Amino acid sequence: MSGTDFIQVIDSKEKKQQLFLGAQIASHRRNALATKKGDAMKTKISQLAAAALLTAATASVAHAGFVGRTLQASYYYPDLATPYVSATATPATFTVGSATAVETTINVENVTQIAVDFTDNSLRVGFTTTLLNPTWNPTSFNGLVFDLLTGSAFSLTSASIDPSSTFGGFNASRVGFNDSRLTLDWGGLSYVDGTALLINFTSAPASVPEPGSLALLAMALAVSAYVARQKYTKAGAGARLSSAAS
Repeated sequence: MSGTDFIQVIDSKEKKQQLFLGAQIASHRRNALATKKGDAMKTKISQLAAAALLTAATASVAHAGFVGRTLQASYYYPDLATPYVSATATPATFTVGSATAVETTINVENVTQIAVDFTDNSLRVGFTTTLLNPTWNPTSFNGLVFDLLTGSAFSLTSASIDPSSTFGGFNASRVGFNDSRLTLDWGGLSYVDGTALLINFTSAPASVPEPGSLALLAMALAVSAYVARQKYTKAGAGARLSSAAS
C-alpha cells in the first residue's frame, strides 16, 4: 500500500467517524426536543386539570329560590283540607319567571281579586275589592296555598314581612312552608282595595353542583390520572435502565 493509499484509508475512516458522531448528535438533539415537547405537553395538561378542578370547585350551585319552579295556586277555606269552591286561580298552574310580573290572579266570590307575583326570594300579593273594609272570616285556615309541582324541593328557612306591606296584622307567623308547600293565612284580618303584602324569604344554599360542574370535575380527574400514569411509567422505565446499566 502506498503512502497515498494509506492516507486515503485514514481519511475515509475519519469521515465515517464524523458521520457517525454527527448522526448521534442529531439523534440526541431529536430526543431532547421530543422530551422537551413531551414535558411541555404534560405541564399544559396539568395546568388544564388544575383549572378544571378550580372551576368545578367554584362553579355556582343550583339556586334555592322560586324561579324556575312550577307551582299550583289554590284558595283554601275553612281549613287546609278544603279547597274553596268559590275561588278560582287564573292560571292555576304557573312557572315562576325571573321578570317582575303577576303569575296568577285569584278571584274570590267575584268581589275580591288577589294578584300574586313571585320573585326568586320574595312574594308580593295585591288585593283589589269592591267591598268596603271587608274582613276575612276567622276560621282554621283562610288564605292561599301554593303547591310545588316541578322543580327541586323548597329550601326555605325563614320568612319576614317587608316594611312596605300595608296588610295590618299579617305577620311571619301566618306564613307556613315545607319542602313542597307554601301557605298564607289571613283569617280574621281586614283589608281594603289596594292592600299590599310583601314577604321576603331566605333559603338554604343548594348542595348539588350544576351538571356542568360535575362534567368539569370528571374531566379534571381523568386528566390528572393520565398525567400521574405517565409519570409512573417514565419513572419505571428509568429504574429499569439504571438496573440494566449497573
